[in-house]
Amino acid sequence: MAHSRQEKQNAQSLQEQTQQLLDELESARRRCGLPGQTLPHAHNRCAATPKEEIIMADQDQHRENSKGEGISPVPEQPVYYDANGNPVTPVVYYDAQGRPVIPVFSPAVAPQPEEQYETLPDGTRVRIVYQEPESKRASGSTPRRPASPQGQTTGAKPKVDKPEPEQSTSMRVIYEAPDAQAEHPQPQQRPVPPAQAEPEREEQPPATSSLAELFAEAEKPDSTPASKKKSKKEKGRFGDGWLPWRGDTAGEKVRRTVFLLALLTLIVCVPFLLYRLYDGWYNQRLIRDLADQVQTDLDESAWEDIRAKYPDIAFPEGMNPAYADLYAANQEMVGWLKIENTKYINFPIVQAEDNEKYLDIDFYGRETDYGNPFLDFRNNVKELDRNTIVYGHHMRSGDQEFSELTDYLTIEGFQKSPVIEFNTLYADYKWKVYAVFLTNSEAQHDNGYIFNYIFTNLSSDEKFMEYIDEIDQRKLYTTGVDIQPTDKILTLSTCNYDWSEQRLVVVARLVREGESEAVDTSLAVKNENPRYPQIYYDQKGIPNPYRDAGQWTP
Repeated sequence: MAHSRQEKQNAQSLQEQTQQLLDELESARRRCGLPGQTLPHAHNRCAATPKEEIIMADQDQHRENSKGEGISPVPEQPVYYDANGNPVTPVVYYDAQGRPVIPVFSPAVAPQPEEQYETLPDGTRVRIVYQEPESKRASGSTPRRPASPQGQTTGAKPKVDKPEPEQSTSMRVIYEAPDAQAEHPQPQQRPVPPAQAEPEREEQPPATSSLAELFAEAEKPDSTPASKKKSKKEKGRFGDGWLPWRGDTAGEKVRRTVFLLALLTLIVCVPFLLYRLYDGWYNQRLIRDLADQVQTDLDESAWEDIRAKYPDIAFPEGMNPAYADLYAANQEMVGWLKIENTKYINFPIVQAEDNEKYLDIDFYGRETDYGNPFLDFRNNVKELDRNTIVYGHHMRSGDQEFSELTDYLTIEGFQKSPVIEFNTLYADYKWKVYAVFLTNSEAQHDNGYIFNYIFTNLSSDEKFMEYIDEIDQRKLYTTGVDIQPTDKILTLSTCNYDWSEQRLVVVARLVREGESEAVDTSLAVKNENPRYPQIYYDQKGIPNPYRDAGQWTP
């Protein structure tokens, strides 16, 4: 009994829905102004087909029977049920001109669109599902026209045309792997009641694009702000252009790694480069400032003012007052070196207790790679030794300190500056350039021999002349300046870089008392076969003509 009551309630509900649908169809016909077409009404029906007449007769008979029994009127249409016992929903169709036709009741739920399988460019086989977005189906802003009606019988499924993909943003394309349906089965869609049926919409032209075109469309960048923001964020990832990332090719990783190493080297080297630039600039300014402190116009009468100015400084007796300010700043100052026609060789000479101190500090004790030229710690500046030796750095990065001594490697350099001025605190001296030569400072570079040119005194004049003979073998050219056994010499020593630990030596002879300071530079003649250490001949790949020569010692 309860089951009969439930069936009646369901029938009544379907009757109300059907009546509402018919009313809407009649209203739509009137709005469109379709002539000669009258939709069936519950109490006023037009001529119907034989099948419709049977349905209407059946409805009238049930209505008459229900009056006598006092029960609810039966619905105006037959009630159909699916295999699960659920009532089905009638489906309304339109003809080709968009006009509503007599509704045909569907006995079952409309089948889902047939599945389509296609193969992606990479060989993967996928299932394609075309589905309209939920927002479009709910809004109904663009109604879609249903398929043309097909004759149906009870228990038969209506024929549904295979949906075609549309070139429209209202169609959503879902690509699904073949096994996805087994893992995630789609729930059965329930039919939409007539009251919520989708209104009429214009037909869309059939899609002409292939699967490749759909993929190309899907690969286009999304125009939504969120997608743009995400894309911008990915493009702006730190180090995208120069950091190696997972997924880069081997060549790209190598290129970026080399770039990073070069960048790291640059970052490490830049501070050192800046320091060297600053150090060179500072040393240039220092040399100029020191030269400005030499007061050549002072005489012995200036000492009273000097001692009053520097009461704590013990100036040596007989000192030249021109160097008083510099001596007050550094009591290790012993003289001044100057070479005409050079840019930087014009600075004070200092002397320490060893030959190491002033290799890396300047005149004021500041640490610097330029150091300060200094006198050999064994030399005596009051009574000149046979050989006065001055050391200085050869800076590769510029001409400061003793770097300009390389000009003496050529006769033209000698002719430009044939005279050297080296003054001590007690006297002024001029020296004529006698010879220039290259030698070694390590024994392995000359068959275990080092030519000793840094002695201060010799046992006799004859020994001194033996040394002069050794110089004559090694000098690069003859200057025309002579040397006598009683002469004293000045030796300037610095580094050179033709081979490791090479030394460039300039030897000058002290101008004799009453001798002219002038030098006839036209007498200079090149030595065609100077003596070099063994390393020179090894580098040239030529035999050493002096291999069996004697090895002089002081």
